Amino acid sequence: MISSDNEFQASELPLLDLATVERQVQQTGAYSVLEWLLESALLPYPAYERWREGDIPYLEAAIEAPTEGWLQRLREGEAHARSLRLVHEAQTYYNWRPGHGERALALSLDPTRRTLLAQRWARSADLAQLDLFLDNGASAAENDLRRELAARNTADAEQSYERLCRIAPNHSGLGEYEVLVLYARHLQQAAAIPPEACTEEMKGLLEDIAPLAHACLRAQARDYLAPAWRRLAGALPRDRFDPVHPDLHASYAELRIPDWDAVIASVQAVPAHAEHAALLSRLALALQHRNRPEAAMLTWARCSELAPDQSPADLTRDASPRLYRHALCFADLDAPLDTADFPAWLLLQEPGLLHHLKRPTSPVPVGATFLAVAELLQTRARGTDEVAARRRLQELRPPLLRAYLDRGSQ
Repeated sequence: MISSDNEFQASELPLLDLATVERQVQQTGAYSVLEWLLESALLPYPAYERWREGDIPYLEAAIEAPTEGWLQRLREGEAHARSLRLVHEAQTYYNWRPGHGERALALSLDPTRRTLLAQRWARSADLAQLDLFLDNGASAAENDLRRELAARNTADAEQSYERLCRIAPNHSGLGEYEVLVLYARHLQQAAAIPPEACTEEMKGLLEDIAPLAHACLRAQARDYLAPAWRRLAGALPRDRFDPVHPDLHASYAELRIPDWDAVIASVQAVPAHAEHAALLSRLALALQHRNRPEAAMLTWARCSELAPDQSPADLTRDASPRLYRHALCFADLDAPLDTADFPAWLLLQEPGLLHHLKRPTSPVPVGATFLAVAELLQTRARGTDEVAARRRLQELRPPLLRAYLDRGSQ
């Protein structure tokens, strides 16, 4: 369900800064508004798929953020693209449903928003190279093949592949494209994966198909691969988790679609999910992308308790920038603390998390030092005597008490 504007006000929109634009250009050859919306999870991938299939009339109806907020971000992205001297080219997106591939999809009823949402910015040298080969039949056939593979239109992809073979029989990528076309046909025709075949299916997808798709299709690889991950997720268990084989759980495949709501549901279906760091890292990432930053932060903290051999900075590398900055600061403390103390130290930096401990909707830390810091902060909030709570923290970890006192004096 798409969130209302009011539901999103509690959290800051993801940044669309110069570094984000540069990274996208480096990875995919261009900065695309649609790609940023997907990467930032303001446009959930399942909703994007429904729009591509014509079930959502306008793209902007699927964006889960206040209109003025994402418009401001897109204007910032446009300014960064211009500062990098990228060249603008408007994009047209087409329906994925079989037989409807020539139907252009609508972005917005509003002309200004429609223009912003259609933006794609590329380096002028790349566009010049594209213009050079614009009339080249092989180039056109290859572009059609990429587009049809991403649109999951296997029949037309096969025709474009055959046309490319006729036009350029010595094309260096024919073998790779053949594999992708055959795998697309396999997905279309194959029955559900039997449980005993999941390991082999995942191995082939991870080691062979996914790297090939990313090399040939770049940003479009996600759309090509999503049905494969969804098919695998349907065959993997949800309410059972084997820590010896942590990837053989539905959440692992759903994360790669990405379908964040499905990841949350699958992880929470495991009765003891709060005891498995592998599951909690997926849950934390999903909560973060579904605009539940406090729940995500507490889940990362609980994950840290379960993975004491991993530094918080390494553990939270994919977390929100705010949490990752905390982890870096923790690593640079003048008086270093043990990794196990990170959740308690984090609570001192983010005392607002106390409110979420009272109504947890996701796993929370349970370590003795974390609970002692929580007790001390709650005592201060009530305005009652802190002597007993301070003494308990002093007995457990004196540096944390000093950190508490230092913050109180600031």
